[in-house]
Amino acid sequence: MRKKKTTGGVVAAGHQETANAALQILQEGGNAFDAAIAAMFTACVAEPVLASLGGGGFLTARPVNADPLVYDFFAHTPSRKQPEAATNLHPIVADFGNASQTFHIGMGSIATPGFIKGVFAIHRERCSMPLKLLAMPAINAATRGVRINPFQHLISGIVQPILRSSNAAFQLHRSTISSDQLAQVGETRKQPEMAAFFEHLCREGEALFYLGEVGQQLTDTCRESGGHLRPHDLKQYQAVKRKPLERRYRQARILTNPTPALGGTLIAFTLALLESHSLDNHLPGGCRSSEKSDPGYLPDTASAHNTKQEDRKTAE
Repeated sequence: MRKKKTTGGVVAAGHQETANAALQILQEGGNAFDAAIAAMFTACVAEPVLASLGGGGFLTARPVNADPLVYDFFAHTPSRKQPEAATNLHPIVADFGNASQTFHIGMGSIATPGFIKGVFAIHRERCSMPLKLLAMPAINAATRGVRINPFQHLISGIVQPILRSSNAAFQLHRSTISSDQLAQVGETRKQPEMAAFFEHLCREGEALFYLGEVGQQLTDTCRESGGHLRPHDLKQYQAVKRKPLERRYRQARILTNPTPALGGTLIAFTLALLESHSLDNHLPGGCRSSEKSDPGYLPDTASAHNTKQEDRKTAE
């Protein structure tokens, strides 16, 4: 038997399970896009407060022998707004410890999900492995369960009012030891229904969600319980490919998310501010470099922030 060729690469993720999924696909010879999709699926299992099949996102891509591009599959506002009196939308406060933030939740907060459309668009155009293989790390993790780590427990506590807003939501996150509490650090949370959904999704395709019974159940619930989402919103949704926002920063070429998203523009603006300052610069290991031509040159963003703070104090 021929040994599978491992693809080289670097993986950064918010959870070990997520990173392991991407690593597994690279070790099996998948390309970077294969690894990214495996990680995206697994993040929905291991990081359910931060990632969801019912959400949206962006992917900045630099394919081999092709121009860079951004896949925009962020959530869209439903096309029609229901009367305010019929809308289920109410505020909750998320407690971050030293700060708090108000979020509005309820069926009226649901937008048109783009995650699944984005995954299928990326898979059609950029991937080399069958979708079922890319979903296997997520299926396995959902079946055997994922242990709650301290960070996941922390963020679950922050948004606890959301997770307790309905019995259905709470059941997905409750402790198996103490039924009136959220799952604690070290508990293993299994998600057999999600594993089954991945199986159906890989077999039936994106139409299962946007044209089929899953989407129908979602829009029926929205119609009956004060939401704006309707079947035509799902039917009309399309992922969009955009030209990346490009920024030259010292010796680097940065490609990031363009408008209408704001994140990439804010990154470009921050880099422009950093470039206008003479900063203390550090090499790995604590060594200093003040030469822009040095490959190890790296701006110290904390110094830039402090400099701006001092400028502000002087101006005042």
